[in-house]
Amino acid sequence: MNYFLTSQNRRVAVAPSSNDRTPRALPSSRKAAPAMALANGTWSEMDAPSCSALISSSTTPRPTLTAASAGSGSTLTAASVPSATVAVAPPEPVAISGQLKSLEQPKRIGIIVGSLRADSFSQAIANGIRALLIEGDSRLLIEQVNSAELPLYNQDFDDFNQTPASYPPFRRQVSALDAVIFVTPEYNRSVPAVLKNALDVGSRPAGQNVWAKKPCGIVSSSPGPIGGFGANQHLKQVLGFLNMRIMQQPEMYLGKIAESIEPDGQLSERTRNFLRHFTDAFLQWIT
Repeated sequence: MNYFLTSQNRRVAVAPSSNDRTPRALPSSRKAAPAMALANGTWSEMDAPSCSALISSSTTPRPTLTAASAGSGSTLTAASVPSATVAVAPPEPVAISGQLKSLEQPKRIGIIVGSLRADSFSQAIANGIRALLIEGDSRLLIEQVNSAELPLYNQDFDDFNQTPASYPPFRRQVSALDAVIFVTPEYNRSVPAVLKNALDVGSRPAGQNVWAKKPCGIVSSSPGPIGGFGANQHLKQVLGFLNMRIMQQPEMYLGKIAESIEPDGQLSERTRNFLRHFTDAFLQWIT
């Protein structure tokens, strides 16, 4: 009988004894790999027929190993150590998985602002987040997703083939994103209608939810001291139902936001440093 020793991607075929000259074929999934033969101290490449012939023609006996008592243990000794012919197949190449390849591509992060007001606080926050993300990883592709032009969702649009022209490109853009950051003010302890409408449009038609499984983060703000807590928590409820992967910590509430914006529209240094905790954690979250 032939003995084939397999260790991960290495195959070793030991020549059989003179009592067993019938070679055993290597597994079909391994036949395509070339074999290397060691004979008289020289390695050479052999095709499958030559390797089989070499194994079949060998009459060299296998070494006999015996155990000799040695105190509390035992020692293996070779009764005979003849010169053996060993055929070794080199490791087969390992294909790089699609997941590993995807890690080498720059990630696309979308930022969605829940305010339509010109020069809004939320837009200033979004601009600051964009700069901090690029500071953390310059390879990122960051884009703001515009939801202002989306008509209020009406299921008749999809049911009767009356889809507004702005819906398909919006859905395609969101679908192509690797992650999403929502920046929202608080309206009456909830999110603005424009943001909720964008979520509704992206979740339909049924079974074609473009938000599903995407990692996301939330930043809320308010002129008052609680930083849009109501909107933040309400948005988490909606995103959870849409099967998004919400970063739970650190939570980001920007209270008294008017005091955090400089006259030129930029975030204050104190606010940028505070937001950096969020962006650093988010980059780790989406990796």
